[in-house]
This record gives sequence, structure tokens and C-alpha cells, in this order.
Amino acid sequence: MRRHRIRNRLGDLRIPTAFFGVPNISFDRSIVRSLMPVPETEVSRLARTNSFNADGFHMSSRARPGLATAMMLAALSGCGGAAGQAGQSGVGPAQSAGQSTTIEQVTSADPSSYTRADVDFMQGMIAHHAQAIVMTGLVSGRSSRPDVQLLARRIDMSQAEEIEIMQRWLGERGEEVPSPDDPHAHHGHHGHEMLMPGMLTEEELTRLAASRGLEFDRPFLEFMIRHHEGALVMVQQLFASGGGQDSEMFQFASHVDGDQRIEIARMHRLLGEMGTGNP
Repeated sequence: MRRHRIRNRLGDLRIPTAFFGVPNISFDRSIVRSLMPVPETEVSRLARTNSFNADGFHMSSRARPGLATAMMLAALSGCGGAAGQAGQSGVGPAQSAGQSTTIEQVTSADPSSYTRADVDFMQGMIAHHAQAIVMTGLVSGRSSRPDVQLLARRIDMSQAEEIEIMQRWLGERGEEVPSPDDPHAHHGHHGHEMLMPGMLTEEELTRLAASRGLEFDRPFLEFMIRHHEGALVMVQQLFASGGGQDSEMFQFASHVDGDQRIEIARMHRLLGEMGTGNP
């Protein structure tokens, strides 16, 4: 049941373009991707109701103008180039009144069209997320700040849910499903002895585990920011390699990108508060 709820939350999101104050039109994925990360970040904010925004609060109606602007830009870009590029880009005729553009339409692709790059991304991100959960597991009993403890719980929940999504995606396609508990999973693809972007070394984890109070909180946030930025690099590498064409794959990678950026902004704010001596 939990897996179905997770899937529904990411897979069944419908966003009528009329909601954003723009005409109901169709536009292809390349236009959306050309505006990364702004549209995808905003879409993921709507998709994840339990995410922080940059100010540390839940998403509200005040966040809609940013997404409206992004979607307006996408719409204008699609209209401007439709006449000369329709045959190449796949931009079709405008939809009739009353129809809406959904995430599935924007990211439409053959579900079987995933690539080796997609598989490597999912397998690698499982290991990447697993280390984030190890890091959040150190917070209890070491952190002196309730806001850091709350952030850690939210990161732990979101990363665990995303691991389930990635395992399901791999399993449904008959690919190897790595265990997040695999001691070698934190290294590069195919067992190479190289950490993935942003990941902590064993020495860094040991040093973090030995810290307490502010001497823990500050390094924890700095390490987690680096870890999240590594996930952004992995998303960029995925799209640069030609991956992310699978509909669900594109949506999930965009969601990861947006969620990590929101949490990075929150952690930078917490570090700033520590610098001013705020409790």
C-alpha cells in the first residue's frame, strides 16, 4: 500500500496549464528541460507536500507565481518556435479549449525506452541516498538544535521513500536492485573504488560521529550540503548522457533535483543562523 501511495504522489500529478494563467497548449520535453532547474524545482515543490521551501515552511499559494512564470516562459518558447520546428521537436497543434496539459503529456515517452544511463543513475542514487540516511542517523543524541533534528528527520523520510521508488523502478524493468545496506554500494558504478559525487569518506563519517553539540551541527550541515550538491551533479550527468527519456525517469530525476535544492537552501539558512549566534 505504501508503495502505491508513493507512486501515486509522483506518477499521477496533473497540472492544467489554465491553473497557471496560460492557454492550454502542448509543448515538448526539450523546452521544459531547457529551463532547468526552475520549472522542475517548482513542479517538485507541488508534488512533495512534505518538503521545505527556501524559508523552511510548507508550500502555499504564495509559491504559485514562480511556477506560473516558469510555465509562461515555456509556453512562449513553444509558441515562438512551433512554426519552424514542429516537425523536429514534436510540438503538436494547440489543444482545444477545456483540455489540460499533464506531466505525463509533457514527459511522454515509451516506458520501455530507458537506457543504461537510467539504470546506472537509479542504482547509484540508491547508494547515494543510503549514505544520507546514515548521516541523519547520527543526529539523535549529537545535535543540540531542534531545527537541525527536524531537518534530519525530513531528509531521512524523503530519502527512504525515494529509495523505495528507485528499487521499484529497477525491479519492474528486470534490472539488478542493489540493497542500500550493501557495504560496497557507496562506491562508483560496477564496484569501482571511487565515491560518487558529494559522498563522505569513512574518515569523515567517523569524525562526524565523534562530534557533539555545535561541533556536530555545523559539520553535519556542511557535509549534507555537499552530499546534496553531489546528487545534483548526478542528475546533470544523467541528462548530459542522453538518459532521462523514460517518462517516469524524467519526472523522478526532476523531482530529486528540486527537492535537493530546497533542502540546500534551508541548510544554508541554518548555517547563517548559527553564524549570528541565533539559538
